[in-house]
Amino acid sequence: MACLNALAEITEKQRKLLQKIEEFKTYISNNRHFITNYGKRDRNGERISTGFVESTVNQVINKRMVKKQGVSTFRYKPGVYVIQLT
Repeated sequence: MACLNALAEITEKQRKLLQKIEEFKTYISNNRHFITNYGKRDRNGERISTGFVESTVNQVINKRMVKKQGVSTFRYKPGVYVIQLT
């Protein structure tokens, strides 16, 4: 929050965005030990299961967009996966 106070001339929209970024940074910092590095796992040849992720993404998208769309992922290039609405 210290960086937010240092910026005197920002709009309310910019201030809210900076606050959300700070909250996200704190969340990532506090949960870094629980976040899986899928790129590292892929490079090491370890199996990556995305079924539970796809299900969660489907639920979030359905709630946010109030639609019954499916989500699928496909490999774009090594270590990069793309989420596609279907």
